[in-house]
Amino acid sequence: MSLFWAMAVSTALTVQTEAAPLPEPILDLLRTAAYSGDDEDLIDAVRLLSLSYNARDVERAALNFAPERRDEIEQGLGVPSLTQPGPGLPHRTEVNIRDTDAPTPRVTLAEAPTTPTPATPVEPQRLPCLDGPAQTPQEPSAPPLDHGPLLNQAYWLGNTIMNGQSENWNGRIKFGFRFDNGNNTRQDSTIALEIQRELMDWGFDGKINYTHSEINNVIGRDEFRVQLRGEREAGEKWTFFTATDYERDSRTSYDWTAFLGVGAGYRILTGEAVQWTVRGAPGMRVLNGQDGTTARQVALDLGSDARWRLSERVDVTSESTLLVADKSRADQTFTLTTDLGALWALEIKYRYRHEFEPKPGYKEGDSRADFALVREF
Repeated sequence: MSLFWAMAVSTALTVQTEAAPLPEPILDLLRTAAYSGDDEDLIDAVRLLSLSYNARDVERAALNFAPERRDEIEQGLGVPSLTQPGPGLPHRTEVNIRDTDAPTPRVTLAEAPTTPTPATPVEPQRLPCLDGPAQTPQEPSAPPLDHGPLLNQAYWLGNTIMNGQSENWNGRIKFGFRFDNGNNTRQDSTIALEIQRELMDWGFDGKINYTHSEINNVIGRDEFRVQLRGEREAGEKWTFFTATDYERDSRTSYDWTAFLGVGAGYRILTGEAVQWTVRGAPGMRVLNGQDGTTARQVALDLGSDARWRLSERVDVTSESTLLVADKSRADQTFTLTTDLGALWALEIKYRYRHEFEPKPGYKEGDSRADFALVREF
């Protein structure tokens, strides 16, 4: 019987002194502070947690991870030792249950005082293990250099193309080769830029193409074309737009041509795999001939834009344009685009142009093939 009662008393004392469970996140915090490598982390952690949890519970939990630092923890909390009798704690008598022949020891539990000794208040402190190392105040950095509007825009464009993304713009830049047959039979290198942006209720679409070549100080090709379009939705099928097209090519029957019009478009097909839109825009056409003469004409621009998505990586587009005026012109362009990755693509384009009334010495038909590597942004 003496052995039975000794074991019972020892179990009761152990239950009385066990730590109340703390939430798992709090235990993880204490574990991180104990093994952080900085001696102050654990002390700062138990001080801060004692403001929200029982100091004894925090102390017992901390001792599970750093039992060798009992004195530091108790000193940081300002509480007496768990192993020594003191105000607010019962006296614990050690029981040796190994000696079965010894008489049953008498165990006396001291009554706990009705008014426990309050813990010393501790100011909340920042935990390095949670907040990271203290940041050293630094002098404010100097504002970026302003090189003027033109250079700033050029820097933005170069940075956007290199990073492959832009917050407000979508676009493509192309590098490739061109093969002409008709009024000119030659091969040249090309560079092109296409940009798109949503502007309030309007969408903006712009294309810039430039081709230049020079052999023995003789210009073989100097072509520049800008196409701009602002478009506003008018329901699921209809759309209104304003369009501008400027083209300069000294190797054709006109030095440069321009068109400005306002019109409407209607979407015939709007599926994911096939899309087809027809459009029409009356406007003004300006022709500047190689002899320096300028002609202005009322014109009607009729067009058809179709797109077929053959697969997730391959698209085919068709753009047909008929410019009805005193000297009419028709263009047909087919484009095959194959994705090479998230930002790169290969583009093959074929265009045929027919001038109904060309200048003397120039052919009616003119064909062109382009092969370009495309970088999207």
